[in-house]
Amino acid sequence: MAWPVLFIAGLIIPVMFSGPANDNFGAAIPVLLVAACVYRIAWLSFRGSADGLVIRNCFYTRRVPISEVAGFDVGPYGARGFGIRTVRVVTPERAIPIDLYLLRVPSSAARLARAAAELTAWADEARESLSQTAGPADPG
Repeated sequence: MAWPVLFIAGLIIPVMFSGPANDNFGAAIPVLLVAACVYRIAWLSFRGSADGLVIRNCFYTRRVPISEVAGFDVGPYGARGFGIRTVRVVTPERAIPIDLYLLRVPSSAARLARAAAELTAWADEARESLSQTAGPADPG
């Protein structure tokens, strides 16, 4: 995953050190902004464990406890959607899009629906195993 950072560093270093420093500072700012975006896209991830989910999208990182996950569905990417569909984590308050399914997995509607069904089955099993390991409350 270091290749995007190295690529951007290869763009920034010549810009920063060619010519007078005052002239290149203004050119370095847009390059740094692009570098930040490329870095964030390179580290997109979706990780699940018995504790919950960690979703690293382009602009934010969210942690969702497994107890709050109602399931997964396929829906619009953002508020307006613009016809772009992705897999989303459904919680009682909102549906959180997972950028990983949007950018790294070119998917048809059937493939996205299959991924959502598999993730919902996983979440159900994780909640069930979590409740079994907690055991009954001690009356005593």
